[in-house]
Amino acid sequence: GLGCRLPVSVIGETKKIGKRIMKLIEGDRMAGVIYPTTPLLLAVSEQGFGLCFATAEVPQLSGAGKGVLLQKLPREDALAAIASVEKKSKLVAKLQDGGEREIEVAKLTLSVRARRGEKLFRRGQGEIS
Repeated sequence: GLGCRLPVSVIGETKKIGKRIMKLIEGDRMAGVIYPTTPLLLAVSEQGFGLCFATAEVPQLSGAGKGVLLQKLPREDALAAIASVEKKSKLVAKLQDGGEREIEVAKLTLSVRARRGEKLFRRGQGEIS
């Protein structure tokens, strides 16, 4: 669950071979890229743990880097998604079993980054896809 913030100016101009924006080690994968426009971020793991924290807690890098720990997860879990949210936001998580789960950010505890977070759905409902 690592992540970083980069200014748009760093990403703006790319060469034919692309632009390196994050240093990944073997076994890592990039879960996504977002443009944070709100003061909060919501990180959700594949096993359904959600962590809501301030966007300002993620330091802005001047170039490609490893980033910081966004969500602390055990080896059997991985970061599934991250979203820029407001306290009044409502999101829908699509589960692997075909169901959907509405997430109300207002009901979540505002925390600090680098924690596991709280369970968003009961065991047996599937995993976030």
